[in-house]
Amino acid sequence: MRINDRYAALGADAAQNAAARNKVGPNGAGAAGATSAEAQSAVTVTVSAKARELADAQASGGGDVDEAKVARLQQAVSSGTLDVDSTKIAQRIVNGD
Repeated sequence: MRINDRYAALGADAAQNAAARNKVGPNGAGAAGATSAEAQSAVTVTVSAKARELADAQASGGGDVDEAKVARLQQAVSSGTLDVDSTKIAQRIVNGD
């Protein structure tokens, strides 16, 4: 799932919430008579360093993904030959690996 897909539905709600906070009416006029373009230009957004890092990784193709390993795992799952060692998985969870 891509981040943009996950939060796309929140866009309209976020815009409505921002409009309500800024008291922007349906015609775009704000409490002080500002147009919607003026009201939107007054909004300040701060993006964290982690968000920038994630966006850069997504833009560059996903970062540290071993495409060959993913293909091997997909093949093993689809053919029913994937061997899962539950003891090894449990140990890695307990050890925090």
